[in-house]
Amino acid sequence: MAASMLQKKDEYITNLSQHANGGHLIQRSIQLLMDEFEQRKGKRIRCLGAG
Repeated sequence: MAASMLQKKDEYITNLSQHANGGHLIQRSIQLLMDEFEQRKGKRIRCLGAG
């Protein structure tokens, strides 16, 4: 089951990147999300350390 889920995800990303300017838009969106996640994680860790 996990393998088919991964395959579907890969197909989905491939289809999206073909429609979105060669995938640059997708990669940029993913990078922005990852950056935001890292910032939130950092804030949470600092809050825990302060407490």
